[in-house]
Amino acid sequence: ISAALLNACRNAMELRPKDADTARAFFEQNFRPVRISRLGEGEGLLTGYFEPIVQGSRFPSPEFHIPLYRRPKDLIAAGYKPASVAFPNKGARIGRRNENNEFVPYHDRAAIEAGALDGQKLEICWIKSAFDLLVIQIEGSARVILEDGTPLRVSYDSHNGYRCSSIERVLIDRNLIPRGEMSPQRVRDWMAAHPEDAAKVQATNRSYVFFRVTGLSN
Repeated sequence: ISAALLNACRNAMELRPKDADTARAFFEQNFRPVRISRLGEGEGLLTGYFEPIVQGSRFPSPEFHIPLYRRPKDLIAAGYKPASVAFPNKGARIGRRNENNEFVPYHDRAAIEAGALDGQKLEICWIKSAFDLLVIQIEGSARVILEDGTPLRVSYDSHNGYRCSSIERVLIDRNLIPRGEMSPQRVRDWMAAHPEDAAKVQATNRSYVFFRVTGLSN
C-alpha cells in the first residue's frame, strides 16, 4: 500500500488540480472505491474531520469567557519525558502529584470548569461558547479569529487521562433532546437556552483536552 500511495502522491504533486472536475478525475484514476458496511446491510457509516473556525479574544470579557488552556505544568504521564513534543494517547497513566507527592488522577472537566486551573496563566485565548470548546476538543484543532482579525491556530497537545464520552447520549437518555431532533445545532441551541443544566451535562464528559499554538499556513 505504501508504494501505491507513493505513486498517487507523485501524481498529485505533478497535477496540482485547480478545479473540481480535474480533482474528481484524479481520484477516479488513482483510487478504487470500496463499499464498507455491516454484514448483510447495504449502507455504511462515513465520518469526517474538520477544523472549526471560531471568534476569540486574547483577553477575557463577558462575551469571550471560555478559556482554551495550554498543557498544565503539573500534568504527568507515566514514562513521559516533559521535553518531548508527543504526549501519549494510550497505554500511559495520566495524573498529577498531590501535596503528599502521591500520584493521583488529574482534574476532570467539572473540576477544571470550577476553577482548578485558575491563576496558572494557562489561557491561550478565550472564546464565546462552551459548545464550541467541546467541538474543538473533539476535533483536536481550531482556528481562532482574534479581535483584530489575526488567525490563531491551536492544535491538540495533551489530555487529562479520562475517556471522552458523548453528551448527545446523555441529552437523549435524560429526555432533554429527542433522538430524532439530535444535531450539533440543536445541542448548541439547547446549551445556550439552559446554561446551568448544560454545565451539568458537560461535566458527564470528564475528558478535557489541552492545546498548543501551531503555525498557520495559507
